[in-house]
Amino acid sequence: MEKVIIVNPDAKMDAKQFAYAPLGPLYLAAILERDGFECELWDLREDYNSYDNPPKGDIYCITAVTPQVDDMKEVARNIKKKYGDKAYTILGGPHATWLPEDCVDHFDCVVQDEAEGIITKICTEKPTGVQRGERIVDLDSIPHPARHLLPDHRAASTDLWGGYNYDSDVIGATLMTSRGCPFACAFCANLQQKTRFRSAENVIEEIELMTDKYNCRHFRFLDDNVIIDKERFQKLAPKLHDLDIRFRCSISSVLVSDEYMELLYYAGCREVGIGFESADDDILELNNKAGHATTDMHRNAVKLIQKWGMHAKVYIITGLPGETDESIESVKKFITDVNPDKWICLLFTPYPGTPIYRNPEMFGVEILHKRFREYVQTYPSKCHVNLKKVGSGEILATHKDLERRYEHLYHWLNELNPESMEYSSFNG
Repeated sequence: MEKVIIVNPDAKMDAKQFAYAPLGPLYLAAILERDGFECELWDLREDYNSYDNPPKGDIYCITAVTPQVDDMKEVARNIKKKYGDKAYTILGGPHATWLPEDCVDHFDCVVQDEAEGIITKICTEKPTGVQRGERIVDLDSIPHPARHLLPDHRAASTDLWGGYNYDSDVIGATLMTSRGCPFACAFCANLQQKTRFRSAENVIEEIELMTDKYNCRHFRFLDDNVIIDKERFQKLAPKLHDLDIRFRCSISSVLVSDEYMELLYYAGCREVGIGFESADDDILELNNKAGHATTDMHRNAVKLIQKWGMHAKVYIITGLPGETDESIESVKKFITDVNPDKWICLLFTPYPGTPIYRNPEMFGVEILHKRFREYVQTYPSKCHVNLKKVGSGEILATHKDLERRYEHLYHWLNELNPESMEYSSFNG
C-alpha cells in the first residue's frame, strides 16, 4: 500500500486561518482511502516553518490558490531534495486550473479542474504533465471529507462561528451542499457552470456525523448560492429544521424573496451574506454582477433578510473597473441608509481565471505585475492594477489612487461600527 501525503498550505494571509477546514484536500483523501491508499495530512497551517521537513510518503497531493503557489513550489523542491525523484508530486487547485503552464515545471503532475474523478488513476499510474479532471455529476458518489485526519478541534473549530472579528466558544464547521455557479462576475475566478447538488439525504448524513462526533450544531455552508434550486431546497429545509442546527450561507441578491427568506429561517439560517461589491450600478453592470443585480436589489435583499430575523452581511469590493471617488461615497450612503449587520471590505485583486485577468483591456484594467505571492486580500492590501479608459488608454485611477480609496472606506466602516466590521478573509 502506497502512502499519500495530503499537503494543505498555510493560510497565514488569513485573519483566522483555522476557521475553515481544508475540505478540498479532505475530499481527495476520502476517495484515496476508499480506494486503498494510506493517507496522512501534512497541515502547514500548524507549522509553516516546516516547509523543509516534509514527512515521508510515496505520493504528495498538494493544493494551492494563487498567493500560495510559490510556497508550494518550494515545498515540492524540498520533497524532491529529501526523498529524490521517487517521490511523486501532484498540484491541483484554482491556480493549477487556470495557469497550468506556471506550474508544470515544478510538479510531476498538474491537475486542472476537479480532481476527485481521476485522483485514484493518477496516484496509481503516475502520469506526468497536465491532466484534466472531470466534474462529478453525482456528488453523492463522493465520500464525506476525511475530517478524521484533522485533530478534533480543527475539524470543528471555535474560530468559525464568531467570524473574523468576534470571539466565540461555539463549535462550528463548514460543508458544501452543491458545486458550481451559473453566474460570471468579471472579478471572480469561479468557472461559470451549471450548479450540481448533493441530495438532501446525503447532506443530512454528513451533518449528523458532525453532530455525533464533534457535538457541532453550527455550520457555514460554502455553496455559492445555497437556494439557487428552489425545489431542491424545499426538500432540504424541513430536514435541516428537524436537526435543530444553525447555519450561515451566501446567496445572490437576485434570488432574495419573502418566500426564500422564510424558508431559510425555518431551516435554521441566521446569517445571509450577499455579494454587494458596489452601490454604483454602472460598476455592477460593467463587471457583469451576478444575475444583473442592481443597487436596488441589494437594498431590498438586506431588508428582506433582516425582516425574517436573520443577519445581513455584505461583501464590498473596491478598486473594480469603473470606480470613482463618487462611487466610494455611494457605498457609504448605502451602508448608512440600509444598515446591514456586518460587512467585509476587500480590495480587488486580478486573480487568474477571472474574466478581468483573461481580458484586462476589455475592462480598462492594466495589471501591473504577476508576483503572485503578493496577490492577497487581507488588510492592509496592496493594489496590483491601474484603471484606464477603454479605447484610449487614459489612466483614470492609479494603483495608489485605488489603495487610497480602499484605506479611506475601510477605516470609515471600522469607525462607523467596529462590531459590524469583519476582518478581511483571504479567499483567492
